Amino acid sequence: MRANPPTSRRMQAIALTMRLFMGWWALVPMLVPMLVLVLVLALPMSSAWAAEGDRNAKTVVNSDRLDHNEKTGTTVFTGRVTLTKGTLILTGDRLELQQQPDGSVVAVMGGAPARFQQARATPGEFIRGHSRQVRYDSKADVTVLIGEALMRRENSGRLIDELVGDQLRYDNTTEQYRAVAGADSGRTQMTIMPRGAAPTR
Repeated sequence: MRANPPTSRRMQAIALTMRLFMGWWALVPMLVPMLVLVLVLALPMSSAWAAEGDRNAKTVVNSDRLDHNEKTGTTVFTGRVTLTKGTLILTGDRLELQQQPDGSVVAVMGGAPARFQQARATPGEFIRGHSRQVRYDSKADVTVLIGEALMRRENSGRLIDELVGDQLRYDNTTEQYRAVAGADSGRTQMTIMPRGAAPTR
């Protein structure tokens, strides 16, 4: 029995490939609505996933010195202190870390200034701020900036809005923040940047 010429075999392979391609192409109208539905359902959950990731992440602290009290579960870190927990980063001169029975931590960072940053659910978006003191509760996933506090929301280096007050509170779970004026300043201030503003430095 004679084999097919090479040209004939190539034509058969091309015909088979075209049939397979047309078969997959026919499924596209059915697959697109399903993909859109999956994306729509995932969007409301992305914020919760981001918050849960930071809450359950390990806590790592670097410093020049630490003093730990096993009885109270309190550790004091001094000298170029950096705390990292998921996307959360705190930096300052002195950190007091209280370990709770449930495994969560309450961190109080002091500095001149103490700084904080945390990623939001929106890709490329961060909350950054500084104040005389930064308090973080890992169980609630809430950060409070106290004393000459400033907080910025940025996306890919571009300032979206800025908040100033004596005390600023940021809830990473709900992605909401609140400003409280001090007795001296008497006012809070919020600046909303127009779209297309220049990147922050």
